[in-house]
Amino acid sequence: MFPHPHSVVLTGASSGIGREMARILAEEGTNLVVVARDTDRLNALADELNTNVEVITADLGDLTAVEAVADRIADDSDPIDLLINNAGLGYTGDFVDISDDRRRLMTDVNVVALQELAHAAARSMVRRGGGTILNVSSIAGDVPSPATATYNATKAFVTSLSQSMNMELTDHNVTVSCLCPGLTRTEFQERSEE
Repeated sequence: MFPHPHSVVLTGASSGIGREMARILAEEGTNLVVVARDTDRLNALADELNTNVEVITADLGDLTAVEAVADRIADDSDPIDLLINNAGLGYTGDFVDISDDRRRLMTDVNVVALQELAHAAARSMVRRGGGTILNVSSIAGDVPSPATATYNATKAFVTSLSQSMNMELTDHNVTVSCLCPGLTRTEFQERSEE
């Protein structure tokens, strides 16, 4: 059983699984730092929730924005007990046909940003003597599939990274878990075909 977190950084909070996680955590009285690209949606979410909510607008495909979120996670003056690395995106298309921009963006958000934020959280939590990281992967990471090769590969990375981090950090009282949902009806599917 995980201890109840006092403060959580939640990426991808403006829609889908992230938005539902924010609602559940708020009902439990958890302080939230919500992160996503859409300021209006984040502010609307903050207004809806009956808890302390800090809004950070960040496009996690931009390394400068990732570094700003990592700095917030590492801020020991206002410590984070739980990082939920939920932001992610996917595009469909044959590997040889998908645009370079889309292929790189999937890797930047699903792999680079997640790894950087997990690293910032792990270092801070080890320094403070404990904490929890939840990385959102997908069952797609365990299944090779035509038309989603890059997406599936990014999720395989997330799953493997999470498992390895958990083994390394157990002695530091830091737990790293990986959520691997199956197909979940959210805006994700519509965006993947844009």
